[in-house]
Amino acid sequence: MSPPIETPKKTSGSQQKAHPPLNERILSSLSRRSVAAHPWHDLEIGPGAPTIFNCVVEIGKGSKVKYELDKKTGLIKVDRVLYSSVVYPHNYGFIPRTLCEDSDPMDVLVLMQVLYDANFMLLMSKYNLHI
Repeated sequence: MSPPIETPKKTSGSQQKAHPPLNERILSSLSRRSVAAHPWHDLEIGPGAPTIFNCVVEIGKGSKVKYELDKKTGLIKVDRVLYSSVVYPHNYGFIPRTLCEDSDPMDVLVLMQVLYDANFMLLMSKYNLHI
């Protein structure tokens, strides 16, 4: 049995638009693909690169979990877990839209006091980095 067809209703002299049946609305919304930004290719390198640049943090300070960017899908996946008392001492990640000799994006180490969770993007300035 097919679903009933919704018909337009008149209200106060004006006519409302007819909506497709509920099943068609559900199927239509399922067919639309949501597109997430690829952290390496789709994010901007930054407004004032190379002086000021964006970075994507893969591994948060104090974490025992090493994450790695999957270049094909853009997902940041667990690479390995450190099973010792060692933790990552600082936020570690990469600069979007860069490519190094190892075919990976350029690595970045964020030295700061504030503790952030992994997988976020920061606007960095090379003048704030202490090497």
